[in-house]
Amino acid sequence: MRTHLCDLSVNIPDREDLSLKFTKLLERRTGLVGRATLVYRAELQREGKTEDVVLKSSWQHVARKSESTILTTLHPSSQTLGCIARFFHGWEQQGATGSSRRARFGEPITVAHDRALRYTITEYLNPINELSQPFHIPHIGWSVLQAIKFLNGRGWFHRDISIGNMGFAIEPECKGVLVKLHDFDLSKQHGSVSRTSHWTGTLPFMSIELLRNPQMEHMIGFDMEALLWTLLWIVRVYTDGKIMFKVENHPLIRWFSPDDLRTLASNKQDYLRNPEDLTNTWYSSIEPELYQLVLTWYKMREEQQEARLKTRQFQLLLDTVYGMEGFIRIEDWMKANEQQWNSHDANGRAEVVDVVRDASSEGNEKKGTEAV
Repeated sequence: MRTHLCDLSVNIPDREDLSLKFTKLLERRTGLVGRATLVYRAELQREGKTEDVVLKSSWQHVARKSESTILTTLHPSSQTLGCIARFFHGWEQQGATGSSRRARFGEPITVAHDRALRYTITEYLNPINELSQPFHIPHIGWSVLQAIKFLNGRGWFHRDISIGNMGFAIEPECKGVLVKLHDFDLSKQHGSVSRTSHWTGTLPFMSIELLRNPQMEHMIGFDMEALLWTLLWIVRVYTDGKIMFKVENHPLIRWFSPDDLRTLASNKQDYLRNPEDLTNTWYSSIEPELYQLVLTWYKMREEQQEARLKTRQFQLLLDTVYGMEGFIRIEDWMKANEQQWNSHDANGRAEVVDVVRDASSEGNEKKGTEAV
């Protein structure tokens, strides 16, 4: 009995010009919060060419805009290709919702929190941990920061910035890479009403404020802070692109265990207050600048805490911290840093490709979400 779809070829609904051949199961997430997600690496055949892609299937709330709709909205911009995954096609399985099944049996069709089975095809991105050299960290940080800025400018928040939702594509012409975001099924349009009944995000990377109040209206600073936690995770957990710890001796276990959100928020605030051993030995060369980044963010949050005490508004969020002004402060820090996080010279790009080739030769195709 076949237990997977690898090596099978299928046609795409409503697109006779497209076909898929599945090559590798990358991820399987079970349970409601995981939306019973399956992610396959595949080869997309179109117009006589083959594209390296990912097919994702997941059960999503019918009231939410599909990832396909979101990506279709974003992709007319010329900036899109440089910061988010390329989008090829998406569709919804007809007759798969709870209300559809009930209707076939003549039952009332109203289903609370009804879900639909949705499919999305996007470009395959190499796992971000394969950019494993210390000098890659500024490139990752700046690239994702600009992707967050692009989304904000188009009226969207990603809402799940994490190591599993960023990757990179190799640019053969310039022998460099483009770091991009993917996985937009939790994204939210500015001003829209959230229809999610639980917190959104990946625990180790969620903003302290969201951990304390998961129903809080989203702000660009939440995505920016999630990026900061992701960078700190990489430099503490990975050695040359590989995880060297089991869960029981994980150095950042207090970021995701126990799963009491307010406890995790306190743990992460303590981490900012006492930033010892920010990196492991592999990344020790960039510890001084990461320390300055952590210190900058800690001082910004202290400004907010002081404002809360003065006004007695204990859930106050300052625009100078979590709004666009705060975003620009972190962006300016990256520009002014000695390493100039916003600059990428040709030699650096060439070395990036060499590192990726080395990783690929070892058969390392693990998806970044295995990090947690």
